[in-house]
Amino acid sequence: MTRTAGPNILSQTIRTAPGNISLEVREPFANAFEKLTNTPGYSHELAKKLQVVELSYYPSPHEAKKMEARAVCELTVDRGMVNDAQMLHGGCSAFLVDFCGSIVITLHQCHSRKDWGRHVSKTINMTYHAPAPIGAKLKIVNTTVSMGAQSRTMTSQTEIYDVTNGRLVASGTHVKMEPSGAKL
Repeated sequence: MTRTAGPNILSQTIRTAPGNISLEVREPFANAFEKLTNTPGYSHELAKKLQVVELSYYPSPHEAKKMEARAVCELTVDRGMVNDAQMLHGGCSAFLVDFCGSIVITLHQCHSRKDWGRHVSKTINMTYHAPAPIGAKLKIVNTTVSMGAQSRTMTSQTEIYDVTNGRLVASGTHVKMEPSGAKL
């Protein structure tokens, strides 16, 4: 894997996507994901292709005094993302729930705390609904569900839509936590 420096589609669109996120929050947020995707790592080349089309932080319509974050990404299915049936691979869908769920959790942390800690995945639960062929445009809608006011766990919900063929492809719930310090 080659290392590329500087902005990529993901970091560029974090800076410019519509939504109510201030530049004060966007710039360090974009820089963090730019640094992450410009270092060698699992699926970073795929992550660099994600286009962020919305970033929002708003009062929850369901719970008083709770804020939610929303990040919507788009990506076109290509040959590197499919199984032997030439449809979006389930593992790729799970990666999108993992990575895009991390984007929305980090966005919430940046907006609410003005910083973000490191977090690791606890669980990712996937449901597969329909196939998405090569060339299908995906819309990946991510929202925070719970941000651990009383605990160190954070949860996001992701829905992956095939907008080309008008169907829900997969959905997933991603639970993360801030790791505890090393015990000596």
